[in-house]
Amino acid sequence: RRNRKVFAACQRCRYRKIRCDGSFPSCANCQKAGEPCLDPHREKRFLEGDYVVSLEQKVRSLEAIIANRCPDIDLAAIASVRQQVDSSNSVPPTTSPWAPSGHVQSDTELLTHVIALVSLNGSSEPKYLGPSSGFSFAKLLASPGLRLDQRIRDGDKPDAGARASAEYHAVPLPPFHEAAILAEAFFDEVQWQYPFLHKPSFLSSLREVYNDKGQSQAESSYAVGSDVANVYFQVFMVLAVGASTVSKTLSMAKDAGNYYVSAMQYSDGALYNVSLLTTQNHLLLAMHALFNPRSDTNIWFMNYLLMASCIDLGLHRDVGPRQDNLPKEAILKEEMRRRVFWSCYCLDRNVGTALGRSLGIRNEACDVPNWSPISCSIHLSRLAIIITDMKLHLYRISIPWPSDLHSWRDSTYRDLIEWKAATSLLSSGKASFFAHLEVSYYPAVMLLYRPSPRFPKLSMDTAHICSDSSIKVIEIFDSLQRLGKMQYSVLSVHSTLLSGLTMLYSAQICCKNDASEEMRRLPNDIKICSSILSTMAELGWAHAKRSLSVFNTIGRVTVR
Repeated sequence: RRNRKVFAACQRCRYRKIRCDGSFPSCANCQKAGEPCLDPHREKRFLEGDYVVSLEQKVRSLEAIIANRCPDIDLAAIASVRQQVDSSNSVPPTTSPWAPSGHVQSDTELLTHVIALVSLNGSSEPKYLGPSSGFSFAKLLASPGLRLDQRIRDGDKPDAGARASAEYHAVPLPPFHEAAILAEAFFDEVQWQYPFLHKPSFLSSLREVYNDKGQSQAESSYAVGSDVANVYFQVFMVLAVGASTVSKTLSMAKDAGNYYVSAMQYSDGALYNVSLLTTQNHLLLAMHALFNPRSDTNIWFMNYLLMASCIDLGLHRDVGPRQDNLPKEAILKEEMRRRVFWSCYCLDRNVGTALGRSLGIRNEACDVPNWSPISCSIHLSRLAIIITDMKLHLYRISIPWPSDLHSWRDSTYRDLIEWKAATSLLSSGKASFFAHLEVSYYPAVMLLYRPSPRFPKLSMDTAHICSDSSIKVIEIFDSLQRLGKMQYSVLSVHSTLLSGLTMLYSAQICCKNDASEEMRRLPNDIKICSSILSTMAELGWAHAKRSLSVFNTIGRVTVR
């Protein structure tokens, strides 16, 4: 009788060319020789069999701890759920191991818990997206043949011209009149949202840079002091972000890239200290990642650095009552500490919600007053606090949730309405600011009412609320785009796609019992949303092109 053929001999038997019995965790030859038995086929690494056994023992001990402390978790169902998720792009209905025993979750409930690792565009590494990002919500709309998590196709990749324009180089400062225009563009587009720079102080530094004739810029780019490095870094980064916000042509986009490269010449003296000034420089890098479609800066990594800096510097804590007769420098420093913290806070909430990430810092840990001379930023900070409450109540994976969430949601909706009424009373600011504040309100309403881990299904009433809010966002973006006031950023692309998907999903709910005007105008609203995404894709936003493809596909299915 022939012996059983062993296809995976251990490493020692392969080298010695002797028969291996394949016993686990150690073959007979290795046991006899007292040598470790290594598996050469496990992920191209040599693993000792004893190591695998130790891992299995640890798993059993952890399962015993879970069974003792969390009796509601069904450990026996975990393996089967994992196999079902891995074998299909969609998640079939099954008993969730994370739910209390006896609760069977539907397709919708499971999909609203999805946390995905997806590629946002063709040139980036995969990123984790949680429930508040809308990815799990988008999967509710996806047809069986449409994979939302697949990488961008060759035909959807950015144009060769966009890739060629990424070859940037350091350039000298532009003429003063051009620098002044770009700086004004920065403060018009960024400062009202993230007021982390003091405009008079920056403009004074800008004039000093242009008035300094004692040393050429080429000489000052080497071995410069930290103060000079910070000044030049901030000047070039403001020019880069300002050029990004007004970028409508390839040449202007290239100028933005060149200014960014010029700023990074001063990075050694501007980015590697823990100070308020360094935190401002990190915020400038984050703004470049937000507003420049060709930026390769990881916005989430910058967000992590900013929150860590805030905690290290104690910016989240109140320094106490202001003393009388403080010098102007001390008063300005205290003001900038607050403005920098609330800029980091709002960025953390905006990016964290868009990517479905956890909060960088809890509200309970912050007691610094919400104050800024820019009234728009105060209202945006207050909205970020409300959104934080939504994430903690509706988009948490662990259960049980807090009790009486229906009353809490109604109360939060009233808070949003009061916030919107307060913004309409603003007496200062440009007219476009009010449109941007309004377009911040409606996504918050959608975040409150769209399918979430806590409320996986829409009712008819909440479907109408989501439909009205999503259509409002699309209408405002369309008006801003036609009037040349649209603010293009990573977040605006995300908001456009999510508003379009919310509109489509709400239409599927409303059309079952209602043939209202909203349903009759749906094809036109789809066309408008598609046009907005198309314009964003033409301006170089790579993931807008992929978003356009997904939206058009789901839109055609919804209309049919």
